[in-house]
Amino acid sequence: MPYPTGQSGAVRGVVAAAQDREGLEFMVADIGRDLVLAYLTLPHLLPPAFISVAAEAGYQGVSVRLIPASPLTERQLPMFGSSPLLAETIARMNATGVYINDIEVLKIEARVDMSELERVLETGARLQARNLVVIVADDDELRIADSLGSVAELSAAYGLRTCLECMVYMGVTTLQQGARIIAQTGRTDIGLVIDPLHLDRAGERPAAVGQLAAGQIACVQLCDAGPRPDPADLTAIITE
Repeated sequence: MPYPTGQSGAVRGVVAAAQDREGLEFMVADIGRDLVLAYLTLPHLLPPAFISVAAEAGYQGVSVRLIPASPLTERQLPMFGSSPLLAETIARMNATGVYINDIEVLKIEARVDMSELERVLETGARLQARNLVVIVADDDELRIADSLGSVAELSAAYGLRTCLECMVYMGVTTLQQGARIIAQTGRTDIGLVIDPLHLDRAGERPAAVGQLAAGQIACVQLCDAGPRPDPADLTAIITE
């Protein structure tokens, strides 16, 4: 097994959580949707090993982080051009049947480096990834809408759907705001990532999901959480 031995406990936990393969397959059939293992579940694993874990645990897809959320604390994976790691990742996908559901995470700031994004999307296309996840670090809605529209246009050219994730500590905090900004782009191919944790921390209720337009939900993201932090303590919310 190509897993880092120092982190094997975490890997075993993911696999053990899905040991009842019949139960997992029933759940997938029951909801009529694939299950995707998110990058942050086991961020220490390189993509080929991560894909192997997902396959063993019964997942149909995975997410891959091609753009560090924090360049100061996260490594940039060598997944571009003629990278051996990229070739190995594609080979592992082909061997296991596990696909790349999304690549992450593009941060839309006041200026978006479209040439760097295109490099990422080229790799995304080689991985046959389905979605590009974006978050926002800007506070000007008109500028955000313009940037988001440009990102979606370029992503679509490479066969990826752009999916906006709203977070209470970022520039787009709620599903309502996200839907409004998407409408301002004039595009109908941009989706929203639904995360109950972010929904709750932003003070929204489940009814907010029901108000979204048909087809606007790109995916639902689930994670565990402890007690709700103080809403006024932004540091605690980010740490969570």
